Parts: sequence; structure tokens; C-alpha cells
Amino acid sequence: MTDEDGPPALSAADAEQLGEQLFRNQVSPRTVTEGGHVGHLVRGSTGNGQVDYSPRCPACNPLLFDGASVQVTYIDEYVGSGFNTRMSSMFIVGELTGIGMLVAPWAVVKLGWLGFVMLAAFAVATAYSSTCLGTCWLILEERAMENRHYPVRDPYSTIAFHSFGKIASIISTTLINVTLFGAATVYLMLTAEAAHRLFSSSHPEATFCTWLVVFSVSMSSLMFVENPKDSRIVALTALLTALTACYLVIMQILLDIRNQEGNLPMLHDYEWNTDQFFLSYGTILFCYGGAVSFPVVQNEMFKVNRYSRSLITVFSMMAFIFGTIVVISYVAYDVKIEPNLFMSLGDSWCSIAAIGLMIAHLILGFIIIANPLSQQLENLFNTPQESFSFQRFIVRMGMLVAMIFLGQIVPNFNFLVSLIGSSTISFTTFVLPSLFYLKLCVMQHPNWPDRSLPWKARLYFYFVITIGLMGSILSIITAICSLFNLHSYYAPCFWSLMFPAKTFIK
Repeated sequence: MTDEDGPPALSAADAEQLGEQLFRNQVSPRTVTEGGHVGHLVRGSTGNGQVDYSPRCPACNPLLFDGASVQVTYIDEYVGSGFNTRMSSMFIVGELTGIGMLVAPWAVVKLGWLGFVMLAAFAVATAYSSTCLGTCWLILEERAMENRHYPVRDPYSTIAFHSFGKIASIISTTLINVTLFGAATVYLMLTAEAAHRLFSSSHPEATFCTWLVVFSVSMSSLMFVENPKDSRIVALTALLTALTACYLVIMQILLDIRNQEGNLPMLHDYEWNTDQFFLSYGTILFCYGGAVSFPVVQNEMFKVNRYSRSLITVFSMMAFIFGTIVVISYVAYDVKIEPNLFMSLGDSWCSIAAIGLMIAHLILGFIIIANPLSQQLENLFNTPQESFSFQRFIVRMGMLVAMIFLGQIVPNFNFLVSLIGSSTISFTTFVLPSLFYLKLCVMQHPNWPDRSLPWKARLYFYFVITIGLMGSILSIITAICSLFNLHSYYAPCFWSLMFPAKTFIK
């Protein structure tokens, strides 16, 4: 059989030999298609029915069965770009840990011991919901062959579409984009506040608002680079900067405790009110709010069925890091703790190095978050993406200006963090994954495996959906009211320029 007639069928021995040759670069990757399917198809059901993929032997898993027809994978360089379990864990931890360790201490300490309970409970609940979201994609793979063709650009919205239809997909996409926009703005604001803390002695005239504009303008050119999620170097750099900064922060807090020996603040059992509870609720959710990107990372994995292992590693590391920093921050600062932990640290080389590393981490995180949002906007406005164009420049710069405007209007970032965490992140992390999983498990077909759930599991998901909806509504109201509370109001950055004689409560 010639190449024009189609590829020959591969025996198990031939597939093993070809895979070894591909692994050792003894032969070049080749395109293998059958049944009219063309795409980066790197996973599927093998002859024995196992859903798995070995990067060492890319030709050992070529056969996909759809009734009597046989499909063969598309073997090319894409198979070498997938994540293994460690790489997936590294990418997620690097994306979430940095910003979480800055905002979690204030949210937890202000609630006292209840805050520690919420921090641990949300870690477990978020990990389980994210696992269910990953299982939703596995269900789609086992039910439809087209879901095994990669790369999938928007897996979260694809899950929503197969669960509840087009309207659910549109709602999911909107929530994801709002989350990315708000999170990117928070990254910019934290970068500006960290720079203000770092250079306050050398440039006292530069305010937070000034640094916000400076960093936004300086990062504008970086918004036109390709999406860095495909780069292992980016993931490794994000992880190393976050973990190194975390270590230095812990060292600085311990130094602060030693310097205050004999004068440590009395630990208070806070008599918190409902406003503080819901502000902390949204902030803690923001710390764990990476569910919107988890399906994307899962789709980049060599072995998608090991996704849950990555999540266990991720949330174990995050719970340990957050818990350690929160406990020692509670001992060191108590009531004096600031919404941004960097503003509570003492002055030494540890804090300076930690802030510098965190600025680098936040810049990297901003680029990672802003790129998919930019691509969504470009698709919305039918912007050509093959090369640089004036229309593409306008779309991306317009998005950046909108972020700067939001940061200038709401300079107190912790209210924005709470609003995002309690609204879009609560829905995309708890409510929607539970609804998707319940719906997909209820759907039946003679050719589909049975996915029915026991009553205890259904009861748990109903509980999560109810608590998520109630908590979100109340937290959104609290966060919005706090934004306009005169006792905690922060004037917009441009207020002093427009009305220099006016003053606001700060």
C-alpha cells in the first residue's frame, strides 16, 4: 500500500519499534491519518480500551475505534510539547501561589480561627471541584471522537456546551473573560504597590497611581508576544520566583518576630462582623481561583487521566505554603496586618529581594493571564492574528487602558479581589463544575459507560451549588457596598488632579 492509498496498519511490534525510533530521533515525525480526520490527535482508546498516552512511544497508541471504523493518530512535533504530571503541577503552582500568599494572610487573620478553617475547607472543596471538572473532559473524550483532536482552544466552554448548550457556553466564556480581566488588573495593582513599597525611600514622590501607569506602559509591548503557556521555561520561572519569594517572606516574618521579642502583639480572637466575613470569603476564593485555566493545562498533559495527581500535588503545596505564611503572620502582626502582606514586612535585604522577585512573578503572571483574554477580544472583533496589525494594536491597547482605568478608580485592591473571588471565581470554581458534572453523569446513551452517581455525591453537589450561590450573592453585595463606604473609601487616582482642593477619607 502506498502513501497515496493511506498508511499501512501497524502491528503492536511495529508500533513499538516506530515509537522507539521517534523517541531517539532516528526517524522524523510523520503524519498518519485515516478516516478523514486531520489534527493533533495524541490520545485515545487503544486496542485494549485503555485511555492513556506514552510520550516515550507516540506510535504505541495510534488506534481509535469508532464502531467498525479505525482512526489513527496524527503523529507530529505536537506530541513533544505536552506536560507530564510534574510539569502540570509546576505550572499551576507557579500561577497561583504568588498572589495567594500576598492576600491570604489578611483575609484569614481578620477572621481568627474561622479563617483557618475556611482556608483549609476551600482548599479541599476547590481541589475536588477541579477534579470533577477534569473528569467532565474525560467524559467528553469517551463519548465523542472529535473531543480527542487537539489542541482544544477553550475546553471549559466546550464542557459547558456539551452539558447545557450554547447559552451555557456563552455564559461560561463571559465569566472566564471577566475573571481574567479582573485578575490581570489585580496583578497590575499588586505590581504597582510592590514597586511603591520597594522604591518609597528613593522615590518618595512616586505614588501608587504613578507606578500603576509606569508598569502598565512598560509592559504594553510584552502583550504582543505569543502565549507563553507552551513554554516550560515560563512555567519554571514563575514557580521559582514565587517559591523563592515565599521563602524570603517567611524569613523576613521570622526576623520581624525576633526583633519584636518581648513586644509581640497580643493575639486577638476577632469578633468579626458579616462584612469582614464575606470580604474574607471572596479573598480566600480568589487565592484558589485557577479552575478556569485547569482544563487548558489538562489538555496539555501527556496522560490526561493523571490530572487528579497534579491537583493533589498542587493543592497540598498551596495549603502548606498559605498555612505557613498565615500562621507566622498571625503571630508577628495580628491586628496590624495589611491587605497586601508586603506592606507589613520590616525593612531588610530579605524583604527587598522578596519584593523584587514578586514583581517579576506578577509581570509574568500578568502576561500569562492577559494573552488568552486578548485573543478572545481579537476573535470578537474579527482581528487578523497572523501578523501584527493596527487593529490588533488597538484591541490590546484598549484592553490595557481599561485595566489602568479600573485600577485608578479602585486603588484599594482588596475590595476588587473580594468582588472577583465572590462572583466569577465562585461560579467558575464551585457552581458551574458541579452543574456540569451532574448533568454529564445524568445523560445516558447505549454506547456510553454508566456514569450514574450515588445519592451522597449528588447531595454534596447540591450543597456546594447552594452554598456557592448564597455566598456569592451576599459577598458581591458586601464588596460593592464596601467600595462606596465613606469610612474605607479610597479616592480615585485622578481625583487630586481634577480637584486639588478636595479631600477624601482614606
